[in-house]
Amino acid sequence: MKILYVGDGRSRENWGAKATSAALLDLLSKNNSVPNTVKSELKTRKFKLHTNIPFTGGLEKLVIDRNKKPIFKTLYSVLKRLGLKNDYITEDVDLSLKNFLHIKDFYPELKKTYVDLVASDAVVLNGEGTFIFTTPPRRDAIFFLVILRLAQSLGKKTYCLNAMISDCPVNGRNQRTVDQMVDIFKKCDGITLRDPYSYQFLKEIAPDLKTRFVPDALFTWISRIEEKNYLPTSQDKILQIYYGKEIKLVSGDFSQPYICISGSSLAAWTKDKAISAYVDLVNKLKNTNIQLFIIPTASGDSFLSEVSRLTNVPLIPESINIFAGAAILANAEVFVSGRFHPSILASLGGTPCVFMGSNSHKTLTLQDMLEYSDPIEYNAIPSATDIEEIFDQVVLILGNVKDRKVKIRNKVRTLAKAAEREISVLVK
Repeated sequence: MKILYVGDGRSRENWGAKATSAALLDLLSKNNSVPNTVKSELKTRKFKLHTNIPFTGGLEKLVIDRNKKPIFKTLYSVLKRLGLKNDYITEDVDLSLKNFLHIKDFYPELKKTYVDLVASDAVVLNGEGTFIFTTPPRRDAIFFLVILRLAQSLGKKTYCLNAMISDCPVNGRNQRTVDQMVDIFKKCDGITLRDPYSYQFLKEIAPDLKTRFVPDALFTWISRIEEKNYLPTSQDKILQIYYGKEIKLVSGDFSQPYICISGSSLAAWTKDKAISAYVDLVNKLKNTNIQLFIIPTASGDSFLSEVSRLTNVPLIPESINIFAGAAILANAEVFVSGRFHPSILASLGGTPCVFMGSNSHKTLTLQDMLEYSDPIEYNAIPSATDIEEIFDQVVLILGNVKDRKVKIRNKVRTLAKAAEREISVLVK
């Protein structure tokens, strides 16, 4: 079967998007042809909607520069009254699809997506962490639903795989988005949820949908980690260390025990508070007398650069090779994080995690999948009490880390086999 793979995040620096996109693509390619993909960047890129006026490259520049010069802002307002709209994606999926078809010939990326879709037998959507029912709705969720609706209208098979479904922890549930998603999912040939919480949640809000819980595709990377050593050598200068305002690159010794710390998708919303709390957390973890590494694994973790500077703890940049990054996490003694996929990367080597909150149920459901005996999730921006308890938990883990690693690795192998088996059966 010829597949158009939508949501390909391999070109992003975000570790989760990059690694999971590659892992799911590997599984799909075993029994199918995947000649074309739609990059995940397309789901958030705005394309201006042509309506009553001609639209040229000059107007494109005007739209982009309207906030830089007052005259541009005035001209933009006039053009907007005449019918120029800033984005083809709206909260309405069907209207957004109509807009997509209206403007696709003006934009090469949209035109290619349409042509590739027409030439395919099926569309497979990498659902990842998109379907969080925020208000207003996430733009990427609407984009994904537009592509599925378009594929269904053209008689293509449609699949939404490796998805997470969740209410928004801040605004609750956007029922309109839920209703549109369920309507489109009813016509899909396969829907898989990457975690049991998402599976149960979707069953509750749409009991008639045919869905499966299939462990996240990233678990299948355990074979990569076990078959080859991707750890940076003592000569590789990958660590950033701050000397005042100057940043120097130095090599790291990953042969000795170390602890990794990353951020959280929820902490990224209030970066000033996050910096202060994470500085306190890192300084407390220094009392373990084990080497610490700070690892921003997504753009939302950018505040960790300042944490690294203020604590003088080396930072492993987000831009590092993903296999090297995975190996670093997989060989750590402990990983303190509120990130879902980076925690899976750590688990590939059996690294125990101490979890903080995120923008959904992600870190709690991962503990269930990995059969943690006492799942706990600390605040995304840890309080003073949280920091003390995180430290105590890290010390407890260090006391029997070898046994914990064996148990976690064994569970990951089971999850990996299930993911590979289920995807191979469903999509063919």
